[in-house]
Amino acid sequence: MYSDSTYSDSLKADLQELSNVPEISVNAFLSSENVSVGDTLTYTVALSVDAPVVLPVIAQSSVNAKGISQEGVKQVSSREISQGKTISKVEFVYTLSVNDTGNLSLPKLSFAIPQGDSLPLVIQSEPYSFYVESPLNPLPFLGGLFCAVAIVLVAFLKKKKQVKKRVLLQKHNELKDVIINDMLVLKARVSVADSREWLQNLELVFDNFSKLRVGETSFVKAVRLKKISDGDFWVKLFDEARYGGTKRDVFELREIWKTAVALMNLEEDLKQVEDN
Repeated sequence: MYSDSTYSDSLKADLQELSNVPEISVNAFLSSENVSVGDTLTYTVALSVDAPVVLPVIAQSSVNAKGISQEGVKQVSSREISQGKTISKVEFVYTLSVNDTGNLSLPKLSFAIPQGDSLPLVIQSEPYSFYVESPLNPLPFLGGLFCAVAIVLVAFLKKKKQVKKRVLLQKHNELKDVIINDMLVLKARVSVADSREWLQNLELVFDNFSKLRVGETSFVKAVRLKKISDGDFWVKLFDEARYGGTKRDVFELREIWKTAVALMNLEEDLKQVEDN
C-alpha cells in the first residue's frame, strides 16, 4: 500500500465517469469524547471514493452550531492503492471551540465533488452528537475538604486532650496513692524507727506532695520559691534531721505525722484506706 497526492492527466475524464463509482464512504470522529466547556478539539470528516486519482472535494457548509464555534479547517488529500484498488481520500479537519454544556450536535456537512460538465456530486456526513461536561469548580470541593479536615483535626485534638487529661489524672492518682501508702508506713513505724531516719523518709513523702501539688520534685525548693506557703517549719525540721539534729520521741513523731496529714489534706483518704 502507498499514498500520494498526484493528479492524473486524465482527471477530467475520470470526473465525467464518477457517477459510475461503486463506493463512496464518509466517516467522522471527534478528537476526544471527554469534553468540557472551554475545550478546543478537532472534528475530522474523512471521505473515501473509489477513484483512480485524488479527487477535488469542496466543503459547502461549516460546523458552527449551538455551543460550538468553528475556529479553522484544513484539508488533507491522498491516494491509496491496495489489492489493485485505488482509493481517493480527502479529510477535512475542523478546529472547534466549545462554549456550552450538555448534549451538543454537529450538523450535517455537505461536500461537493465536481463531475466535469455535469452537476457536482454532493455527499453529506451524518450529524454527530456528544456530551459536554461543566468544568470542575474546585472551590466547593476544597471548601468541603477543608471542613472535613478541620472536623477531623478538632476531633483528634479533643481526643488527644482527653487522653492527656486521663494520663495526668492517672499519674496524679498513682502518686497520691504512693503518698498515702508511705504515710501509713510512717504511722506504723513511729514507735520503732529512728527519729532522724523517720523524718528523712517523711521528707521524701513531702517531695512527692510537692510534685503532686505544684510540680516541684523538691519540697524544700518549692517552699523557697514561694510555691508552697507556711513551709518554713518543715524545712527547718528536715534540715535538722539531715544534719543530725535533736532526737524526737514517739509522742513528737505522732504529732508531726498528724500535722503532716493535715497539711497534705489526707485525713479522708487515710480514713477510707484504714476502714477498708
